[in-house]
Amino acid sequence: DALGKPSLAEQARQSAAGTGFAPPLQPTTGPSASSPGGIPLNGRPVPGTTVDLLTAGRAAIARGDAFTAQAAANRALELQPNSSEAYGLLGDALLAKGERELAEANWKQSLRYDEKNEQSLLSLADYEVRQGAWESGIEHLHRAADLNPQNGGRLIALGRRLRKQGDLVHARQVFASAVTVPPVDPGTFTEYGALLMQANDPDAALDPLMKAAGTEPKRAVLHTNLAVVLRQKGMLKEAEREYREALRLEPDYMPAAKGLGALLLGSGRPADAAESFKSASLKDSSDVDALLGWARSLRLAGRPEEAASALEKATASDDPAILNEAAAAAYERGRYADAEQLWGRALARNPNDAAIKGNREMAASALAFLKSTSAPIAAGGGTPAR
Repeated sequence: DALGKPSLAEQARQSAAGTGFAPPLQPTTGPSASSPGGIPLNGRPVPGTTVDLLTAGRAAIARGDAFTAQAAANRALELQPNSSEAYGLLGDALLAKGERELAEANWKQSLRYDEKNEQSLLSLADYEVRQGAWESGIEHLHRAADLNPQNGGRLIALGRRLRKQGDLVHARQVFASAVTVPPVDPGTFTEYGALLMQANDPDAALDPLMKAAGTEPKRAVLHTNLAVVLRQKGMLKEAEREYREALRLEPDYMPAAKGLGALLLGSGRPADAAESFKSASLKDSSDVDALLGWARSLRLAGRPEEAASALEKATASDDPAILNEAAAAAYERGRYADAEQLWGRALARNPNDAAIKGNREMAASALAFLKSTSAPIAAGGGTPAR
């Protein structure tokens, strides 16, 4: 160039010479007369037209022959010095040989001649991501996806890999780019929203989850996901609306039934919560969370007998949470001996739980007091810790 610095193509040719290649090939418009298939290289004939050279070079890359690919790219550049495809091929060949900086320079040169060279964008993006140049790597991958929507899958795959590795910062950047490449599947919005929730940013999660539900409004799971975020943001009326819409669309959808029950219980409506948890528990009797929610809602609604009845069969298990709830229902009914025994079983399963230990001591004290006096005491003297 004007400063006397070798061109990128010349640098590549010099690199090739350093590995035992002959001096740069002379320009030609077709196969030589002495070699009908073109100039032989490593026993393989190299075609003479630019298109043929690029095709042969790509085939060489595919079979792992970086040297033949580099020679083909060099010759193509002699025939067509401004060939974006040739510079891109040269970059791929140099990377395969481990010459990373020179490869990067050739991909960038390729994009100067054709900013829409998809292969060069993909190669450069992959290299930059591996080098930790996230901003430019994501930008180049996004540009490739704009050219070919199928490349959007590369963005999503990268985001998933980063999330799995625990790199939420860069996974977030990748998904933010992926959801701007049309067409966007509702699942991509949902994944992005889940990632933002994992990053403890419900404010940011709201937008992609709203878009997911708006894209496919007849899917119960999307309304339920949106309700979870709305509830976490304290938008309880809106969250309840989304839960109920999910159940309208799919009456047996357990996550929506349990989510609605938890919302109602947390907002001081235990009787309504009991109905939602009951429907979930009756649909799946093995769901411990639904059963516990049902029993606790009944107890807090002032119906401890019904709570005990709901838990009766489940107390045969040794689940500390179920035993704790059954003990609380027994205590509130004045059945202190049963409460002490149930809390004792729960404590045996979870000996480090201070709340269960305190509840058991409270039941033991009430039972001792009851035995020490002939006068009856009111049921429920005291309140279990949970």
